[in-house]
Amino acid sequence: MAELNSRIAACSAGGSIAPEQIQLLLDRYSPFFEANTIRGRIKVPETSESVALPPPKKVEDAEDALFAPKMKKTSECLQVLGKETIYEALGLVRTSSVDALRRASDELGEKGQKASKKTAETGAQKELGGLAKEFFQDEASKRAFE
Repeated sequence: MAELNSRIAACSAGGSIAPEQIQLLLDRYSPFFEANTIRGRIKVPETSESVALPPPKKVEDAEDALFAPKMKKTSECLQVLGKETIYEALGLVRTSSVDALRRASDELGEKGQKASKKTAETGAQKELGGLAKEFFQDEASKRAFE
C-alpha cells in the first residue's frame, strides 16, 4: 500500500492526474488491489491532458507472481472488514515486532475460526489471519511484504 500511495503522490504532484497515469496505476496494482481501492486513494481531479508514459513493466519475478494473488486476497479481506491496512486489521502498527504480528495473526484467524455464526466478516478474519501469518513469518518475509 505504501508503494501505491507514493506512486499516486508522484503522479498527482501537479494537482491533477492524467487518465494514462490512472490506467498505469490500475495495470500495475490490480493484481494486488481492487480497482475501486486504487481509484479511491486518488484525491486529485483527473485532467483531460495526455502525458507520455513509458511502457508498463511485466511482472517477471516468480516470487512477485506468487505474491500477487495473496495481496489481492488480502485487499478483498480488508475491504470486507472495513480496514485500510493489514496492520489496522491486526490492531497493531507497522513498526510492531514480528512476534507481535504473528500473535495478532493467530488471534485474528482463531476469532474467525471460532465464531459461532459464519459470515463474510468471520471468513475474512480467518483468511486474513492465515495470510498475515505467511507475511510475518520472520523479518525477511515482513520486509518482502512491505
